[in-house]
Amino acid sequence: VRAGPVEAVDGEELMDTVLEVIGEAVADHDLRLATAIPRARDHLVLDLRRPDGSSVAGQWFADPERARRTGGQTQQVAPTADVGVLGSSGVLVQPVGADRTLTTLHRLAGAPGAELVSHRPEQRGVISRSGSNASSTYTKVVRTKRLARILVGARLSVPGVMRPDVSRVDTDHGSVTVAGLPGRPLYEILGDSQTSDADVERAGQRVGAALARLHATPAPAALPRHDAEAEYAVTARWVELATAYGLLTHLSVEPGRLLEMVHGRLAGEGGAPGLVHRDLHDKQLLLAGDAVGMLDFDLAATGEAALDLANLAVHLELRARQGRCPVERAAGCAAALIDGYRPSIAVRRRIAAYQLATRARLACVYAFRPAHRHAGAALL
Repeated sequence: VRAGPVEAVDGEELMDTVLEVIGEAVADHDLRLATAIPRARDHLVLDLRRPDGSSVAGQWFADPERARRTGGQTQQVAPTADVGVLGSSGVLVQPVGADRTLTTLHRLAGAPGAELVSHRPEQRGVISRSGSNASSTYTKVVRTKRLARILVGARLSVPGVMRPDVSRVDTDHGSVTVAGLPGRPLYEILGDSQTSDADVERAGQRVGAALARLHATPAPAALPRHDAEAEYAVTARWVELATAYGLLTHLSVEPGRLLEMVHGRLAGEGGAPGLVHRDLHDKQLLLAGDAVGMLDFDLAATGEAALDLANLAVHLELRARQGRCPVERAAGCAAALIDGYRPSIAVRRRIAAYQLATRARLACVYAFRPAHRHAGAALL
């Protein structure tokens, strides 16, 4: 199994084998697996962690030769990085932004004062820099063919909502630099034991009102449409991949039946399409006094308002499942979110449908995160 194609191994054994190979290979280098993101049945993107908690990007390939080939190409782009394939495990480690596709990421990450915030190999990377006046900037590097799509979301202006200002665009190398925003993430507020439940609920209300302003903003014509059918397709792909890796045997519902339920809920009459964030969760929201800021509009689209409301509400419940806050606090924040938003009856009727799709998707996403696998499953 270690030397050949792992597709030959059935479901549960497949993922156990992959986790064992990755775990053993990285442990020998003082690393642990935090997150795996499936790209295909034979390819995972990895977030590895050092003992100090810092992150190192990587990939796993079922074919060790593909791992070695990718590693060689990556080393050519970033010759000073300690790129390496760990034995015959198929695990490729890509430190300091080394990336054969995002060719400028390693150089930018290694500049004085720069910090690599996140790196998803061959997809995107984010670098932060602190300015002389203590203000920060963030540079996102993506594949050049994706930059135009990213810029549409980055340049969105939402009345009454803080948005990062775009300060620089490099079309040749696929990067956009934006200014930082003030405030604390809702994720941090939710888990802060020194913050009262009443203050958490007030934060939820402000976020709800800000989200209503977002949805009332006209959507740029360049944005794609993401309707209920598209949301089902995203959910189905995650279920398919998690099933292929044998990760859904612990769920209380059979994957095929789960998809039938999601499809049935989403098939109802949809609401009018408008501007939606599409990836809204508590880490994307900043609160500074009464002001609310929103980050990362890479997936902005036209769709139903219920999608954003459902996605955020389920993420709040997930934090309780992860032990970040009591269930009552998460529920209170979610209720305040709806109260601040004041959705129409039509939007309210669609929230449950999108919540089920979000629960199914997150159960699969977190199935690839060893420490939080059961928290994701608990959403169902």
